[in-house]
Amino acid sequence: MRRLFLIYSCGLTGASIFLFLLAARLSYNPEASAVIVMTAAFLVSIPVIKNAIARAFEPINRMDLSSPEKSEVCEELAPLITRLRRRNDAIKNQLSEMRKTQIEFAAITDHMREGLLVLDKEARVLSYNQSALTLLHVRRENAAAHPNILTFRRDEPFCDSVERALQGVPAEILLFSEEKRLQMVVNPVTDNGKTRGAVLFLSDVTDREEQDKLRREFSANVSHELKTPIMVISGYAEIMAQGVAKPQDMSAFAMKIYNETQRLILLVDDIMMLSNLDEKKQIPKEMVEINGLIQEILERTEPNATAQAVSVNFKKGRKKITVAGSRRILEDMMYNLLDNAVKYNHAGGEVNIETGVSDDGVSVSFSDTGAGIPIGEQDRVFERFYR
Repeated sequence: MRRLFLIYSCGLTGASIFLFLLAARLSYNPEASAVIVMTAAFLVSIPVIKNAIARAFEPINRMDLSSPEKSEVCEELAPLITRLRRRNDAIKNQLSEMRKTQIEFAAITDHMREGLLVLDKEARVLSYNQSALTLLHVRRENAAAHPNILTFRRDEPFCDSVERALQGVPAEILLFSEEKRLQMVVNPVTDNGKTRGAVLFLSDVTDREEQDKLRREFSANVSHELKTPIMVISGYAEIMAQGVAKPQDMSAFAMKIYNETQRLILLVDDIMMLSNLDEKKQIPKEMVEINGLIQEILERTEPNATAQAVSVNFKKGRKKITVAGSRRILEDMMYNLLDNAVKYNHAGGEVNIETGVSDDGVSVSFSDTGAGIPIGEQDRVFERFYR
């Protein structure tokens, strides 16, 4: 580099001297000679300077900026190469940390049950996880090119919520998608008061909504079941309190009140049992002999069966079948099955009960010739207190 500037200086000085002598010979005016020399020197120096600059920057232009230490340059550029190498190392470390963070973020979000999408201010999808695509029924290849989020769903609530969020207004709505209910929360991303994009969060709340629905129906059914015996008790008690009832009817009224009170007690016990089951509390178990238990239930339901001319047939797989369980729960289950089979049968109908033992365990089967449960109601058989 120094040699280059030395050659340039010598050449420029020699050219100036030559032009000065030429001007002196052509003119005896010193001022005119100086002007001629300066002008000519400037014109002559332009290509020299351009050549000098080109040669000076040639080593820099040939330098490999990604690996500057491997370039052959003059010693004057050594500090620059050192600084470039340090800067490259810092950039590589930052990129490595960013890739590591991105991989960790992708690994975490892809294992989320909830859907997550990041949008820019133009509603283009910048990032997403697999759950979001699954919940929105979008194929991964269709989301890889950063499409507009509004192409994923075109229903008005979805589009309005996204557009409001991109205008800086958070939104939360409930979406319906192929028998599923999705809760969508869209929050704007702002920077210095300007909306730069939005984050969209999706979660499947189908089970929660179903539970809420069952809870409402459960409350309504329980209220109805409790109201009936309470109204009966209140009515008979009022008649007795007002002295309207005849003395010979007092005993029957008292029995009615007693029976309805027992019905209330059974309902409350059922509710408490359901509460214990919901809280996963352990129910005490004991060894229960199934055939003997069914025989006791047959004796309790025999008057109703006789009154409705329904015959009950009991076929035992073995003489004794013993299981570990709650005697009260088993008794309630089988009594309800037999009582309904008799109650909703026709005159001259039959009820067949059969017990058995196999490799899968103990089985108890009830069948009858009654009307049965309508097909449209069969999926609600196990709903609490559903009638």
